Amino acid sequence: MSRKVGAFYDRLSQIDGGPRTDRLAAVARRRVADIDARLGDLAAADAAYTDASGQLRQLAADDATWTEAGREAAVSATDHGHLLRTLDRPDDAGRQHAAASAGFRTRTAAGSDLRTFVAGGSPSSSRRPGGVARDACR
Repeated sequence: MSRKVGAFYDRLSQIDGGPRTDRLAAVARRRVADIDARLGDLAAADAAYTDASGQLRQLAADDATWTEAGREAAVSATDHGHLLRTLDRPDDAGRQHAAASAGFRTRTAAGSDLRTFVAGGSPSSSRRPGGVARDACR
C-alpha cells in the first residue's frame, strides 16, 4: 500500500501545481516514510525520510510564508532519527535529532506552543510525531 501512496505523491510532486502541491507532496513523503517504518520496510523508510527532509528544508527556505515548514521538517528529522537509532546508526541519528532540536528552538523562539509542536497537533495529544505512543518511547 505505501508503495502505491508513494508513487501517487511522486507523480503529484512532479506536477507544476505551485506551492500548495509541493507542500502536499513533501508532507505526504514524510507520512509514507512513517508507513514504511511501521510496515518494517526500514530501507524504504530511510530513503523516504531523507527525501522528505530535503524537500521540507528547501520549501522552508523558498517560502517564508509557509510557517508549518519548520514544524514538518523537525517532525521528519525526529522520526528519521528514531529510525536511524533502530538501524544502529547513532551518528546519523544524532545529526537528525540535533536538526529536530534546532527546529524546536526556532519554533518556540517564534512564539509557537512547544507542547503543540511536539505532539504534532493539540497539546493534549497522547501520541508523539510518527504516531508512536508516548509510553512506548520511555
